[in-house]
Amino acid sequence: MSKRARHIFSLFVIPLLWFGCDTSNNVEPRNESTFVKFYGQEGDQFGADLKATADGGFIMIGTSDPNPFAEGDKDIFVVRTDNLGNLIWSSTFGGDFDDEGVSIQAIANNEYVFGGNHDNGTDQDIIAYKINDQGLVLDSLILGFPGETETLGAISVISDGFIVAGTTTNIVPGKSGSPPRVDTEDIYSVRLDNAFVPSPVWTTRYGFPGFDRGIAILQKTDGDFAYFGTTDKASNDPQLLGSNIFAFPANNNGLVPDAGEPFGTTLNEEAVSVSATSVNSFVVVGTSTDPATLQQDIFLLQLRSDLEFESQGTVNSSLNVVGRAVTEAQDGGFIVLGEETTGGESDIYLAKVTVRNEILWETTFGGDGGDTPGSVIQLQDGSLVLVGSIELETQSKMALIKTSSDGGTGL
Repeated sequence: MSKRARHIFSLFVIPLLWFGCDTSNNVEPRNESTFVKFYGQEGDQFGADLKATADGGFIMIGTSDPNPFAEGDKDIFVVRTDNLGNLIWSSTFGGDFDDEGVSIQAIANNEYVFGGNHDNGTDQDIIAYKINDQGLVLDSLILGFPGETETLGAISVISDGFIVAGTTTNIVPGKSGSPPRVDTEDIYSVRLDNAFVPSPVWTTRYGFPGFDRGIAILQKTDGDFAYFGTTDKASNDPQLLGSNIFAFPANNNGLVPDAGEPFGTTLNEEAVSVSATSVNSFVVVGTSTDPATLQQDIFLLQLRSDLEFESQGTVNSSLNVVGRAVTEAQDGGFIVLGEETTGGESDIYLAKVTVRNEILWETTFGGDGGDTPGSVIQLQDGSLVLVGSIELETQSKMALIKTSSDGGTGL
């Protein structure tokens, strides 16, 4: 596949669009093929994840902070829209302290499961909800250990329920390693059945000496599972230094028969999210950071269905970009979403790359402030839909952006 000329442009958001938040039409005229819509009221609202709904619309999760100058006001923010991004409903979920939305999934019966990070006043836990199509809570639960910090990576749908995966500071004791390491974080996961009840055989912690951060656990086609995340596990391989990406199998009880060696380079790699492909393989997206120059690039790791190595490498944009999300492109290659920080401020970065990480096109969205990405999906017609946050004047708003298959908006 030949490389097309790159095109980079910015969508400079007009401040008047601020008055269109949480309304049925944010951008005029109505445009079914591409649009940019904003959601939120007072304060800041940030977009983290989205999924398509059964009726062709979208459901998004993020965080609402109505008073950024006060502690304890953050709530999980969920927005449901139609296929044009017009608001159907929005709602907040949380307790008396800070809650942050991280991951959402659409499931059967027009229901949704989502989760985030929950501050209870003394420590941080993971919180998960199941809601119906009107946003009413059907079930919820809090997962974690007293006095420890748990951070959600993602909620995944499996054949008979869900898996909550993330990180805990309640480390597994008695690890041996050489040289001795300061052990700070381990992978944490809980398997839930369809009734949202934790499995008695699967509440796991796993890790090596050092830090280990889980981003997701996905079910493989053989019924077993795959763990993904970041580790600074010491290795005998001179090509694996600093932090690297792990991907290792687990059985039906969450037990790991062989963690093997991580993947990466002599730079620092950090995994952020993972996506399964149409051929049952996996692609992990993250960031490669040069500790000497601090240059950052999107890093992609491709693994076969058995988690054997396929390829890895950076997406070598001329910009300084950290990876946030990836999805397989319908016509081959990948759509990658990142945060571009070349000029000191941040913009949303979107690109299409080949399986060899060659850039076919790249584009950015944002204004003069801090604009951040969440996740991206591709629809059956080839168009791309992403959620993130765009700063409008002095406040950030959750943004839903639909582009053509080549990242264009026509705006």
